[in-house]
Amino acid sequence: MDEPERAPDEPPEAARPANESREAPVPVPVDPASTAPEAAPAPTPVDLGRRRFFRQLTSDVIQTAATVVGAANAIQRTSAEAASAFLDPEGT
Repeated sequence: MDEPERAPDEPPEAARPANESREAPVPVPVDPASTAPEAAPAPTPVDLGRRRFFRQLTSDVIQTAATVVGAANAIQRTSAEAASAFLDPEGT
């Protein structure tokens, strides 16, 4: 018994529910008035004070991060010098 051709993702006949047909669904007519685009909301006014606040905050965060990186670099350099002096006290 030969099965009819089916798509790779389509289940075999036995696995398909009895009420499911192979035919494409019939499109339901849509009322054009119900699909009309709604009016776009009015744009929100720009709050310049808020923008200024976040720009300043971002600037402060970046400056603080750069300071922390500089401090970590200085600590690393100092630690390397101390380790060098400790491990090679004669300086050879």
